[in-house]
Amino acid sequence: MPNTTAVAGIDVGKSSLDAHVEPSGATRHCSNDKCDRRALRNWLLSQGVTRVVFEPTGRYHRGLHQSLCDAGLGTVLANPLHARRFAQALGRRAKNDKVDAAIQAAIDTDETLSRRAAIIRSIPGFGSLNAASLCADMPALGSIDRRPAAALSSVAPFDNQSGGFQGTRRCRGGRAHPRKLLYMAALSGRGCYPACKALYERLVAKGSEPKLALVAVMRKLLNLVNALLRDDRLFQPEAPSREALAGISPPTLAPLSAVPPRPAVAPDLENCPLSCSFRDLPLDKKHGSFPASVTNAATCLTLRGNPCPSQLSTSPLFTPT
Repeated sequence: MPNTTAVAGIDVGKSSLDAHVEPSGATRHCSNDKCDRRALRNWLLSQGVTRVVFEPTGRYHRGLHQSLCDAGLGTVLANPLHARRFAQALGRRAKNDKVDAAIQAAIDTDETLSRRAAIIRSIPGFGSLNAASLCADMPALGSIDRRPAAALSSVAPFDNQSGGFQGTRRCRGGRAHPRKLLYMAALSGRGCYPACKALYERLVAKGSEPKLALVAVMRKLLNLVNALLRDDRLFQPEAPSREALAGISPPTLAPLSAVPPRPAVAPDLENCPLSCSFRDLPLDKKHGSFPASVTNAATCLTLRGNPCPSQLSTSPLFTPT
């Protein structure tokens, strides 16, 4: 569904403000003083803007931030490095105030990024800033397996073994920033997500160090993020069934009373006129049965307790051709 919400991006400078509205493309330039900030706020309201994105610039953005909050507009403080990388990914090499304002608005109106961030925010333990940073730092989530994802985010322990020496497995390599994000999410999820709390308490009760148990919680949350992004669905306390994910209803089993009983006719194995003799079939010594690789249909019926072919004509399950 197209995103019809009007979002504004503002590049904040010491003496000026540059605003850009998406998807209309309207722009406005004004001074960064109290009078012009009030005029800019009224202009944004007239454009139907509900959310404003800008970079934190110390004391220069505080007056704008307060003015927007007083008007009831939603505000988002964007990471300057993430905004710059997003612009480079779009092929926007130029950097000026108007371009920066347009990039701020584009980040929030990008449907794919917004959807991914919303999915991550739905998981207990993840906030808006954590979700946005994880989207920017690990864009491959949802398209890779859980093991490469764990190695990429530095929560996968690697072996340290040579010959008879068995060292301690340690997490190393990977990206440091996603690991920090998962650590903060695990600290929060340990208290508000029952599954993470149960995992942490079970490992600690078995004698694991608290930090080691917390890393296990981090990996559990990462696997959950990867699976939800792969399936493009929000978090649910009760995991849906495979049939629900595939969009099909589970199969309905017929009652036992509807299954016809097998005929009570003893098989005549000695006089069974089969091309493959009963005694010639290989016996599975481990299970005391015949292998499933037997392809002769009459032999399979005989071995499962049905009448031999000489008596099948009297069975309601067999109609001779």
